[in-house]
Amino acid sequence: MNRQKIVIHLDELSIKGSGGNYLVVNTIPNIDSWRFSHETAMRLCDERATVKFLDLSFLDPSTNFFYLIRKIIRNNLQTRNYERRILDELRVAPIEICKVGIFQKIRYFLDLSGVSNQLKAKPVISVENEIAIKSWLAVSSGSTHYKWDVRTRVNLFRANRSIKWTNKILDIYAFDSSLEGIFTFNGRFPVDSTLLSRAKVSNTQTILFDGGSLANNNRNRIQYFYTSPHNPTEIRLKIQEYWESTNATNRHLIATNYLNDISEGKRSLGTTFNWNPNSTKSMINARNSVVFFASSDWEQGAIMKWLPSTGFRNQFEVVDALLDICSDLEIDLLIKLHPIRKNFKGQKSIKAEEEAWKSYSNLSRVQIISETEKVNPSGLVADSLINVGFRTSITAQSIYLGRNTAICAHVPWVSDDVNFLYTPDKESLKTAIERAVDDKQKLQDSSSLNQWGYYQAVCGSEMKFSEIRSGQFRILKHFLSS
Repeated sequence: MNRQKIVIHLDELSIKGSGGNYLVVNTIPNIDSWRFSHETAMRLCDERATVKFLDLSFLDPSTNFFYLIRKIIRNNLQTRNYERRILDELRVAPIEICKVGIFQKIRYFLDLSGVSNQLKAKPVISVENEIAIKSWLAVSSGSTHYKWDVRTRVNLFRANRSIKWTNKILDIYAFDSSLEGIFTFNGRFPVDSTLLSRAKVSNTQTILFDGGSLANNNRNRIQYFYTSPHNPTEIRLKIQEYWESTNATNRHLIATNYLNDISEGKRSLGTTFNWNPNSTKSMINARNSVVFFASSDWEQGAIMKWLPSTGFRNQFEVVDALLDICSDLEIDLLIKLHPIRKNFKGQKSIKAEEEAWKSYSNLSRVQIISETEKVNPSGLVADSLINVGFRTSITAQSIYLGRNTAICAHVPWVSDDVNFLYTPDKESLKTAIERAVDDKQKLQDSSSLNQWGYYQAVCGSEMKFSEIRSGQFRILKHFLSS
């Protein structure tokens, strides 16, 4: 079949030839996923497409039977509930709502087939769904270093059940050979990952949506991706596209303002955490030390697919290499853990994060700076011998401040061919640190970050059909008046 092609330009959608049949699937039970799904469906209608909408958020492994009960009560009692309002808007568009009946949902939550074997037998993760399941286990456990205890085995059962029922419901309600494109959220968890697998088999184009720039606490921007929000190659292409879309004066001003803000601690680096620039503890001395800035461990499962087949595969491999290098060079290693949410999807992530790093805490010449300590990372960046990171964007701040930097994975803010900056293996990392010790490390021109800084400040297109202001959700634009 000659598939119509969806084109993304500056995070706006267009369809070659117009029209076509498309499926928009909401897979996450939160307001942002609902809003992005609604926005996408309405934009497709503007392109004169035939659109189906399917809500599979109840299949997310974090949900349970009590979630379903609460949702039924809430939807009936709260007439201003955002889910009901969005569904009402979609019906007017008109968009076909693929409604999953309440009995199907109850059957899903009561499906415990295989749970006893899952709790007793050796855990098995299918190759086809490996990334999605490991991403979910990392999120639900708070770390990629999860133990195969009862809770983790139950989470594995939930993930497998989600995948099985996603396939069942797609067969019954929505997935057929006439579909020319599928839109869903992020792509890294069991439900949306199953959608991508089904689309690949049938040669159906997929587009993933996610949030855009959070500059000025704006939650009303949306981005679209052909492959993944975690693919540095695609992000680099988007960065270039944004950079070339505006005049030189405007883009340099916006980029400089953004980079200045992050270097002074006024703006967070791609997260919702704000660091206090006046909170540095005087007892932590980073001078003549290597500082490794850790990423949130639970987020690392999603990036495995986009890592090269050689070199460092995760941040713990980087730290193990640093232990040997620092021991040989007789210098100290500081490990700054990432600020983290105390509670993510019901799990105590701080405890899991600390457990993952516990084995390094008693080593000589190694200091762990926990996520709960009020330490200003900007101070560590400015004082250290060299700043090292796997995929943390604080290395961009280090480059901007003209500090010695080593980046041990593919990242969007620096190309892989920059000498003494991209250090994907132990040998190149050791060379970078030795040059820093000898004061020969090649400092980078911070102007190389301008394109990334501009993208971070403006990425995503402004949402047209809904917004959140001061914590309040409202419909912006009705289809009949669009």
